[in-house]
Amino acid sequence: MGKDFRYYFQHPWSRMIVAYLVIFFNFLIFAEDPVSHSQTEANVIVVGNCFSFVTNKYPRGVGWRILKVLLWLLAILIGLIAGKFLFHQRLFGQLLRLKMFREDHGSWMTMFFSTILFLFIFSHIYNTILLMDGNMGAYIITDYMGIRNESFMKLAAVGTWMGDFVTAWMVTDMMLQDKPYPDWGKSARAFWKKGNIRIILFWTVLFTLTSVVVLVITTDWISWDKLNRGFLPSDEVSRAFLASFILVFDLLIVMQQFEVGVVVFLAADCSEIMHWDSSLPETSVIHSPSSQSVRTPELPRSGGSSTKPALTTYAPGPVLPTWSFLRNNPAAP
Repeated sequence: MGKDFRYYFQHPWSRMIVAYLVIFFNFLIFAEDPVSHSQTEANVIVVGNCFSFVTNKYPRGVGWRILKVLLWLLAILIGLIAGKFLFHQRLFGQLLRLKMFREDHGSWMTMFFSTILFLFIFSHIYNTILLMDGNMGAYIITDYMGIRNESFMKLAAVGTWMGDFVTAWMVTDMMLQDKPYPDWGKSARAFWKKGNIRIILFWTVLFTLTSVVVLVITTDWISWDKLNRGFLPSDEVSRAFLASFILVFDLLIVMQQFEVGVVVFLAADCSEIMHWDSSLPETSVIHSPSSQSVRTPELPRSGGSSTKPALTTYAPGPVLPTWSFLRNNPAAP
């Protein structure tokens, strides 16, 4: 691999620094944001309705409580079913034909957001029933969550930590197994791949650090105001820029995962994507998951000669530079 921009952009050090900086920036904005110390009631549009609908504002009557529980259970059930079969399969898969939602890809995310949508809808149905009674105005569901902003920000910080650290730790795991940079971290890679050390360390570090972080966040054991003492002050503008940096770095993490050797041959009629592994011997036949052989197009190599590279299906793990070949291409020889 030539030492161009892409070499340094996708270098293991670059990828890990970006991933761990996201964790630092998120903790910094959590510590500096005044909302994290606010004692006022938290209100978040849509999410606040769903949270309040499920967790609080239960009427005193048993019948009303049963009705409320049945409604949010029904909302969750309909949300899961609609997310899987209506939005994921019908809308995204068959109508829009989005590749990212093929088969079961993205189904959990779609079901999660559709569940939030139906909880929001059913909370308004519940409000309508309460208004019909006339004396239940105190139990109307709104975007006010019934908890303080301080508590909500702590919950958000714990969730952010889980997402950010799992991402950074997975990037570290991939870098310690990857092959495009053979001269980087030889001893660390050899240790990481030895026996079950990788699996043991991954989960041990994840659970240990998560326990410590949750304990520190929930108990206020560390006070940022006492540590900072005006050394790193912030205002609305600086925190807005900090939030923008977090967004940009999150996008960089995704961009750094893309393999620079991927080229897609567009075809009007295609059903499967095959990948060329440059480490395999040359051959002119590939095998699809359905055990059917497909001829490969000739790809130019340096020196003007043409060869027929080997293709394999994608497998989890470190991804080598690949050529993507769309099966059933009428133009393929």
